[in-house]
Formats: sequence, C-alpha cells, structure tokens
Amino acid sequence: MSSLCKPYDKNTNNLYIVSYKYSIIRKQMTFQRNGESRRRGKRMNVLKMQIVAGIEKYKKVTDVAAALGMKQPTVSFHMKSLEKEFGTSLFQQRGGRVLLTEAGRTLLPYAIKIVALAEEAGRSVKAMSDQQSQGPLPLAAAPVPGGCWLPSAAAAFLRERPEVRLRLSVLPEHVLRERLRSREIGLALLTLPPGSPPQGDASLHFRPAGQDEPVLVFPPGHALDRPGDLAAPGLPADTVAGLAAPAEHPAVTPGQAAALPLWLPEAGSCIRQSADAWAARNGVALMARGEAGSFEALMGLVLADGSPGICSAAAAAAELAAGRLRGIPLPGESAAACPWGWSWRRDQELTPLQEALMDACGQRNQ
Repeated sequence: MSSLCKPYDKNTNNLYIVSYKYSIIRKQMTFQRNGESRRRGKRMNVLKMQIVAGIEKYKKVTDVAAALGMKQPTVSFHMKSLEKEFGTSLFQQRGGRVLLTEAGRTLLPYAIKIVALAEEAGRSVKAMSDQQSQGPLPLAAAPVPGGCWLPSAAAAFLRERPEVRLRLSVLPEHVLRERLRSREIGLALLTLPPGSPPQGDASLHFRPAGQDEPVLVFPPGHALDRPGDLAAPGLPADTVAGLAAPAEHPAVTPGQAAALPLWLPEAGSCIRQSADAWAARNGVALMARGEAGSFEALMGLVLADGSPGICSAAAAAAELAAGRLRGIPLPGESAAACPWGWSWRRDQELTPLQEALMDACGQRNQ
C-alpha cells in the first residue's frame, strides 16, 4: 500500500514531521557553515598577491618560487587556493608558460598595490623601530641632575651605544612640568620639592634616580672656618654658642648660620624650598645677601663677595672636592632631601631607548 493511502497514524506521522524538520535544520546549518567557510576563504594574504604579481613577471611557477624563497608545490598550492577563493580561474598554461587569465589580469593591479602597501608598512615600522632603538634620544632635565649627575651616569651607556645621539635640554623645573603635560617633551629628569609624595605629580610617572640637599658653602678662610671669628661685633650672642673644634669641621648652630648674610637660591626652587623649611623647623629666619637663579652664579657670588650661601650639594660637589669652596651641612635639624628622577606622562609608553637609558643610569647608582 502506498504511503499516501496508509491510514493516519498519529505516532508515525509525528515521527515523519520531526524527521522532516530535522532535515531542514541540518541543511540550514550546513549552508551557514559553508557560507562561513567561503567568507573565511576570501581573506587573501599578501603572499598570494605576491604570487599573482610574480606570475605576471616571470611566467613560470619555478621562477616565482625561487624569487619568494619557496618550494614549487607550495606556490602551486597557493595558486589553486586563490582560484578557489574567487571561484574562477586566474592562471592558465600556454606554451610552457603560466599566464594570467582575464580574471587574473583584473586582480593584478590590486595585487600590486597590496604588495606595495605591505612593503611600505614594513619599511615604516622598521624605521620607527630603528629610531626608537638607535636615536636620536631627546631628553629634558632640570639644571642640577641634568648638569651634575646625568653626564657621568649616562657615560657608560653612551660609550656602549655610539649610534645613540642624545639631545639634552636643560630647563627650569616649572617649564619641564608644563612641557611634559603639553606633550612637547616625552621624558624629563626633574627634581621634586621636599615633602612631595614619592609618586610625584598625579598626572606624571616618577622613577627616583637620586637626591639633592642644601649645603652651606663659603670661601676658604671664611669665619665659618674659624669659630672664634664668629663672635665679631654685630652678631647675636648665640653665634658663638655650640661651636666646637676641630676648626676643619666646626659645629655651627642654626642661629649662627641664619645670622650671616647668605646668598640664596631663587625663590620657588627645590633647594630654596628645602632651606626655607629647614629654617622654619629650627626656628630661625634666613638673612638674604641676595638671590641667584643658578647655582653656578651663586657659587661665583660666594667666591667674589666672600659671603656664604646655601647651595645644592650636587652642584657644589666639584668645587668642594677641588678645595675652591668649603661647605658644611645645614646645622640643627637636618634639611629635607629633594629627590630627582625620571618623569613622563601616565598615558605614554616609553620607547626601548628611553627604558635602556634609565636602566643604565640606575645600574650606575647601585
């Protein structure tokens, strides 16, 4: 009996219906998978475009394989794969040569452009990589770390990397911060005021590299070298209190130091802030002989005028070592240190060359 003439059976017919729906679903899933496969197959790579351009140039698969440094079967595989992706013939054999079909010649100008763009992208990336690893290396620094610490700290790095061309700009602290925030500079070596949080500015990274502190400098033969001479008329009575031998390093009190007319760093500088904070903690007021905008000028004024001054210990180190100046720490409760270090924007990634410089300078400090 034909199935069309069979009496209606509820269970059997339900099974037929379920089987029919399952068949439709399977066909739909197969169609979707095939569509996804076709879409994935359309993702042409640069190598296949090189093969198209190579076939046009050499007319032989063996020559294309040699030019690309590949084996002939691999090139043939990619040719067939590309034809499958486009669903049409792109290559044809004729007289022992391999030529492009009309469809292949339509693809050719696009293949040439894709290959050219890929080569240009490679050159651009390599040039940027070379620039980041070889130089130039622009760097901005505050006067003290830039002039007194960085040259010796970076010397070994620069000797080992002769291809690096360091471009160092020395700028005031407030200018460095402004230019970092405005993206005019990418990396700076700056000094933090005393009492600043370890991380420095909230918008900037800060990696500590060293520190500075104020020191009392004076010419050789000054009264600070001869404790008894500090009892000269006009000086407060406590100027002689607390002095102790030996005269090479006399013990000076905060009152004695503050009673002397002093050459001071300009207001707002980190060392000046530290000196002002020292005076406040020790209950004295600094008597200014004058101010100087640079420590080189301040030391020159000390030597020329004969009056002592408060200077950066790092800036004065060479003069003190040579004996052209004498110096002692600020007496009493010690002055707060001013840390210096590397700073860059929090939204910026450092280049490999910048990282290498900081690491090299850090190793020297260890």
